[in-house]
Amino acid sequence: MADSVLQNYPESKWKWHYEHGLVVQAIAAIGESRFQDVDRAWVDRFVTADGEIRTYRVGEFNLDQINPGKLLFSVYRRTGDERYAAAIRLLRKQMREQPRTPSGGYWH
Repeated sequence: MADSVLQNYPESKWKWHYEHGLVVQAIAAIGESRFQDVDRAWVDRFVTADGEIRTYRVGEFNLDQINPGKLLFSVYRRTGDERYAAAIRLLRKQMREQPRTPSGGYWH
């Protein structure tokens, strides 16, 4: 299944969004060496040298764009590259500022 997704879904169509992040997480979780760096290759398409995330805007408060950020944790642990830590902080900024419902839940 992972091979099929990677082969039939061109990288040009990947977006920093919930579903795409979920698919990459699933492929990375397979644990086979050939998929070892799929998560890093994917986040590298979006995370700039200064830790910004292409196509992502904090002020949109789009929770669907938080899920792909989970990939940043494992990539940062493996590499120690500070740009991934900066991207994590950017997503955390959104979570701190995310509008909430009267009961305290995140507005979605």
